[in-house]
Amino acid sequence: ILEEYRGIITLLNTFANTAPNKHIVFMGYGSLEGHIKRMTKQYSNIHFQPAVIPSEIIEYTSGADIGVFFIESDLCLSYQYSLPNKFGEYILAGLPVLVSSSLSYLTEIVNDNKCGWSLNTDDNTALSNFVSSINKDSIELIKIKVNRYDNTIGWELEEQKLSHIYT
Repeated sequence: ILEEYRGIITLLNTFANTAPNKHIVFMGYGSLEGHIKRMTKQYSNIHFQPAVIPSEIIEYTSGADIGVFFIESDLCLSYQYSLPNKFGEYILAGLPVLVSSSLSYLTEIVNDNKCGWSLNTDDNTALSNFVSSINKDSIELIKIKVNRYDNTIGWELEEQKLSHIYT
């Protein structure tokens, strides 16, 4: 969902002012779709992909280097402690995840498993510095930890725990 509370304006502004070899793709639909499309005409490193059917999301997402899940910092507890499908999709696609530090539960997962990064989305300098400094080698190192984390989660493992509890 391409809405302002998802940090999209911050991401657009960051990538509009970064090196042209640093790219971002927005996939989906929402009120900011038109704004994103206008930005794609001005900046060769900002891209838009219309929403795809759910069974194709992982295929598209796996072409990225990093998955980004930002939500503005003024959150209700439901968002703060959520575990959204998007996070799981990024992990399934083998992507390190960049999350808002205001997303407490995701930040805890990312930090504990070293499968990504957590940044304060209110600090534009932190995001700009991250985007400028990230490189393929550092991403590849984190991908190893993403795969390790992916092997510890999943319905098959949860099913065993639940079966034990209910039997």
